[in-house]
Amino acid sequence: MRMFSRQLLLILVLGLTQSPWVHALGFGELRLNSGLNQPLDAEIPLYDTGNLNASQLLVKLASPEAFERLGVERFFFLTRLTFAVNLDGRGGGVIQVASRDAVREPYLDFIIEAHWPNGRIQREYTVLLDIP
Repeated sequence: MRMFSRQLLLILVLGLTQSPWVHALGFGELRLNSGLNQPLDAEIPLYDTGNLNASQLLVKLASPEAFERLGVERFFFLTRLTFAVNLDGRGGGVIQVASRDAVREPYLDFIIEAHWPNGRIQREYTVLLDIP
């Protein structure tokens, strides 16, 4: 019985010291605003950003190792994508994904990652571009 009381006390203490408001940053579905043979213009919604500001959230193309690990080919064109974070101050925001060059292939597959002071997330996106 005494061992059970110690375990219960330990669980209670750990439960009280952990914040119930730990946020888990998430990416939404990509919204495409451009077509084939145009520069890429897309948005990815951000969820549960908590109190982060744009300077604390770094979004970029994932490393070559991440692409290899997931079996995704990392074409040179992908290295020229830019990612801009815009937070709304209410726990959300968007990542603007853009390219300077026109997208010539109707299909893009890429992995992005985000880093912030308390975490990291990666997500793969597949984009099918139609003729505008």
